[in-house]
Amino acid sequence: HQTQRRRAGGEVRDRPLQQVEERRRAVVADDVDHPIHRLVDGVKKVSSGDLSVTFPVDSSDEIGELAVSFNEMVDQLREREHLEKRLYEAEHLSKVGQLASGIAHEIRNPLNYISLAIDHLKSEIIPVCGEKKAELETLTDKIKELGVEDMVLDSGARTAKEIMRDNTYIRRAALKKGNKSVGYPVITFAQRDDVMLETLIASLGVMKYASIIVMSSIDRWKSLALFTLRQNIYTNPQVPLQVKQDIYKLGTPTSDAPLLITSNFSLTYFIVSGEIEGSKVPVRLAVLDTEGLSVLTGWAAGKFTAAKIAQFIQESGIEKEISHKELIIPGYVAILSGSIEDKLPGWKITVGPREANGLPAFLKARTN
Repeated sequence: HQTQRRRAGGEVRDRPLQQVEERRRAVVADDVDHPIHRLVDGVKKVSSGDLSVTFPVDSSDEIGELAVSFNEMVDQLREREHLEKRLYEAEHLSKVGQLASGIAHEIRNPLNYISLAIDHLKSEIIPVCGEKKAELETLTDKIKELGVEDMVLDSGARTAKEIMRDNTYIRRAALKKGNKSVGYPVITFAQRDDVMLETLIASLGVMKYASIIVMSSIDRWKSLALFTLRQNIYTNPQVPLQVKQDIYKLGTPTSDAPLLITSNFSLTYFIVSGEIEGSKVPVRLAVLDTEGLSVLTGWAAGKFTAAKIAQFIQESGIEKEISHKELIIPGYVAILSGSIEDKLPGWKITVGPREANGLPAFLKARTN
């Protein structure tokens, strides 16, 4: 009996220990199972296309390493998705550029235009456009009689053929024949359900005299294609835009007005001159021929050098017009200051701002 009691007492005393052990195992299992369940849920979300999932890294054990690997995989998937979107946009833009280039070539090629379009103009376009022009003349004259001067012309053209025909005829009537009744901006409606076709119709409007083009949407790839087309209609993309080498007077500079120098890249010139004019400080701006390269590019290519700057200043005869010998150079080529002073004895070389938008404050500080 005593033995049975001791065994029973031992069983009673062992039960709390067993319960603690079971609870401990349950906690450990929960600590392991819970992160795994969360990871499984995350994998399911990723497989369904949700790449916003991020798994928290709470430990440095195997579960933590698994979480790090999972997050790296999701990051790679996000990057891949981003690249795929950019490639898709680039592919669309490339197609638009090729098609627009083909249209531009056909429209602007004079041989094709002369050989293929003269008979068509005589038989179809001129009679139709003559009627529309007469209608537009009557309408604009009546509106002008009411005192309205701000008008845009809509010939009613909606197809590519009609837009090219009407816009060309209206613009020629205004410019070639001096018909002021049709000498107003032309509006073209290019809306289409097919975005590629819409962009091509808008491209036709850009090339054929439309002052306003109405579209159903303005996506970035559309805007880039159309603005690039517009900028290159009258320019050779292989020849940099440039202005003539000279010393330009901005405002009414006196003999003691500052003398600045920059490159003849047209964009650089217009930005710099615009900032100078905005400062209201009269200045002489020396524009060096760098073959259309910007200041930094010209310096790197050996076009904006101390020797060329010194030769330009000496040959320009500017010393006879100014009462000082100070030349202000762009901050980006501050490294040239010493060598320019060596090649222009008696001249003081001052380093100006690096960016054009710093010129107004720089010039005003010198006048105070």
